[in-house]
Amino acid sequence: FATAKGELVRSILYPKPLQFKFYADSFKFLGVLFGIAVLGFFYSIYWFRHWGVGWGKIVVRCLDLVTIAVPPALPIALSIGVVFAVWRLKQAKISCIAPNRVNLGGRVNRVCFDKTGTLTSDGLDVSGVMEAHSGTFEPLQAMTGRAAPRMLSVLGACHALSEVAGQLVGDPLDVKMFESTNWVMLRPTKAQASAGVLAVVHDRTEQYLLSTPCRLEFGIVRRFDFASRWQRMGVVVRRVKLSPSQQSASDKKTADEAVAAAAAARESADEVV
Repeated sequence: FATAKGELVRSILYPKPLQFKFYADSFKFLGVLFGIAVLGFFYSIYWFRHWGVGWGKIVVRCLDLVTIAVPPALPIALSIGVVFAVWRLKQAKISCIAPNRVNLGGRVNRVCFDKTGTLTSDGLDVSGVMEAHSGTFEPLQAMTGRAAPRMLSVLGACHALSEVAGQLVGDPLDVKMFESTNWVMLRPTKAQASAGVLAVVHDRTEQYLLSTPCRLEFGIVRRFDFASRWQRMGVVVRRVKLSPSQQSASDKKTADEAVAAAAAARESADEVV
């Protein structure tokens, strides 16, 4: 729980209780009434003893004063008010699963709804990348076609994704970014894992790095998670060579994706017809 992700998980598992201003003001009000009751309690004792009243009658009268100053039925009245509000909401076919938030909802004067898919969508698409040189951005480069090898290396390796049962798991933005590069993520072999490699990523085609055609194959050695304070993340990678098992797994994954794409294209064509 000491990392940034651990703090996020801890906040989800053990959320901090919400404190509403209404309840805080109610306790302050009761505190003021109790303070007045205490002052009246000692003031009454002084004058009752001055008038020669017995201790039994003094205790009864002073306790009456406390119960009058601090009404014991006030919390019950507040609870009854919340229950009545929930009942009225139920009559209007509105279900309330958090009665303690009814008071907060009473201050809402406008509610806006948006049907997902009409104004917004639940997915992300990568339009392209913009390289920066000498403090200025270059024109937008579409991901289709051959982008700069160094840029592809950054997009393909600098992320916090993991592969579980053949599926990429991680932040949706990282998933879309990695898919746009057309790279493949593989599990490290035992030899690579013993050398500290967390995952292996590589390009499907040869790229020209420093004017030399080569496959971009990297092993992710260490990840530095995204820090909102610095607004960036980083990874440490090393050049690796794919083993025969990894090469066959990569070829199989490429073939499966090609078959899935062809099936999707056929289904879309059938729908058009």
